[in-house]
Amino acid sequence: MRKAAVAFALLTAVPVAAATFTVTNTNDSGAGSLRQAILDANASAGVDVIAFGVPGGGVHTITSTSPLPAITDAVTIDGYTQPGASPSTQITSDDAVLLIEINGEFSGEESDGLVVNSASTLRGLVINRFQRNVVLQPGLVEGCFIGTDPTGTIARSRPESRGVEAGASTTVGGSLPAQRNLISGNGGFGIVARGAFIQGNFIGLDASGAAALPNFVNVSMGGGHLGGASVTPGVPPGNVISGAASDGVLAFGGATIKGNLIGTTASGTAGVPNGGHGIQLGLSGWEPPQRPPGPISVGGTAPGEGNVIAYNLGDGISTVRGLPGGPYLQGASINSNRIHANGGLGIDRLPAGVNPNGSPVLTGAFSSEGFTLIQGNVGPFVSPRIDFFSSTECDPSGYGEGADLIGTVTVEPDSDGNFSALIPAALEPGSIMTATTSSSEFSACRAVSGELPQLLLDIAPDSGDSGGTPMTITGSGFLPGASVKVGGIPAPNAVVIDPFHITATTPVLSPGALHDVAVASISPLAARWMADFLDVPETDIHHAGVETVLRGGIAVGCAPGYFCRNSPVRRDQMAVFLQKIKHGPLFVPPACTPPGRFLDVACPGPFTDWIEQFAAEGNTAGCGGGNYCPNDLVRRDQMAVFLLKVLHGWWFAPDPCTGAFRDVPCPSQFADWIEDLAKKGFTAGCGGGNYCPSSPSTRAQMASFLVKTFHLQ
Repeated sequence: MRKAAVAFALLTAVPVAAATFTVTNTNDSGAGSLRQAILDANASAGVDVIAFGVPGGGVHTITSTSPLPAITDAVTIDGYTQPGASPSTQITSDDAVLLIEINGEFSGEESDGLVVNSASTLRGLVINRFQRNVVLQPGLVEGCFIGTDPTGTIARSRPESRGVEAGASTTVGGSLPAQRNLISGNGGFGIVARGAFIQGNFIGLDASGAAALPNFVNVSMGGGHLGGASVTPGVPPGNVISGAASDGVLAFGGATIKGNLIGTTASGTAGVPNGGHGIQLGLSGWEPPQRPPGPISVGGTAPGEGNVIAYNLGDGISTVRGLPGGPYLQGASINSNRIHANGGLGIDRLPAGVNPNGSPVLTGAFSSEGFTLIQGNVGPFVSPRIDFFSSTECDPSGYGEGADLIGTVTVEPDSDGNFSALIPAALEPGSIMTATTSSSEFSACRAVSGELPQLLLDIAPDSGDSGGTPMTITGSGFLPGASVKVGGIPAPNAVVIDPFHITATTPVLSPGALHDVAVASISPLAARWMADFLDVPETDIHHAGVETVLRGGIAVGCAPGYFCRNSPVRRDQMAVFLQKIKHGPLFVPPACTPPGRFLDVACPGPFTDWIEQFAAEGNTAGCGGGNYCPNDLVRRDQMAVFLLKVLHGWWFAPDPCTGAFRDVPCPSQFADWIEDLAKKGFTAGCGGGNYCPSSPSTRAQMASFLVKTFHLQ
């Protein structure tokens, strides 16, 4: 009976009611003081509130003569509860009225201000003159002035002091003007963050949003997010990070920097330069104890994710103090940022100075009738995403910058790396164009001409039934009445819509093959239209994979018009597929040396050279007993090993299994490999929580696996 009563009591328990503790004076201790309120809230279960009701008008300054107690239980300290206080309502300036100031001038040489060790919120406070004004993990700080006086126009700091130090699971600011923090005037870093989310703040500016109130460095971050998507119409999505004595942002591995204004006023229309680089990627005077994993991302591909990085006295973005090949710099992705009017280069990647290798080369830029055509060169056999920019003038270096992003195109270069791109943007003749990829510096500048050449650029869709599929051809210089041919056969219903677009219908073509597309008097696009295999229509789940391996020269059909989608893949065929993936479609392996490596693979033979090269690179040891078993079917468990060894190298060893699939015992011979393939998103199994390890891989399945694993385009 006693046990039942206890159980009933547990089931009917209610949450402890939160308490409100009101600060009624500016004393450093005792009843009604902030110090006592923190102590009381720490001792009170639940999410408490510390409110303010200090008598009298104007600003009330609480001067701490010793470190304040750390906050160890969840609480909201809300300075806006003081009568007369109010949050900001402005977008490009800050009109918050803050009436509670916490002054750490006399609190001790290394003392901290508000130290939050629980999921708490700090709101509507002025915090200054501590060594670290706010230390936050976890929690939220919003609507505060940190490092300034209550007007937000005068610095109130110590030498080398920090405004906010924020760890993981913390938020600094928010998407609304009322949530904005003003973090300025600090003698050291404005913000030091390790995995925090930082949004909507003025950092290094005064409350006007138009004048500097410098931190030495505005933001130093390892991991986390600086900026973010706006949820309020008209409100910029990121932070304004300007006016620092040194760099605007120092960033390390795993950091994401999106939608910020860096080096400008809060309106983005004029400069408030950072004294160093806008963004410095790599080493600095401060580093996290362990560098967070993952590459750095500056900007992004979605609307509003690009940063404006302008007027800074150094480079817009610099990696010159990083470690060559460092994991947090290698792969740093820079996309869709408007970078201009900086004192150094727009983007300076290691080594220091202009590095044109890897940057697009613009060979022509033409604008007419609302469109701009760009011609250029990148590396062959790649499909890079290129950002194109316009500016009124070129950087003094001759490379960059890019004031206005006019378009982004994933180009399809030919075997020599040449490409053409058409963007719906009108530019004045004589204006300057530049370009970047996500991993390059700015290209050399190219002046825009007003004359358009005749070019054929793209077809959409680029695959379909063997006849009768509507298509739209994009290019430039199309003349009225121009005819169209696909695979050398006239295309019916060809109509020139304007000098840049033609619509037509595909003629009847041989299925399972690539066909040239031509417009009268213009050089054709070779092997651009794919007439679908009869057994892999557009609606087939594996159509995209099959189309990609056909266009890439990795695989062809098995009979006229057919891919043999459901036929299993043999081990000898697998060696060819994976060697072409690794070395390119034109690769020819060395000839085997008789009698050959494997007892059951004749040398010479149709697949022998491929099999022996596959083994020589450490991808297989055969099937045992000195044999390769070339005619055996490739099982799905074996396929996981093949794919991952070619992707990562023969030395790769996956993490131990955890038992992800019902039909794959853990541990077992292939379990680690299968689960690694699934963790990388290359397979979801065969349904019902199973992987079907003993099932053979079909040709269509293999095409999809190759595309996903090796990111084929």
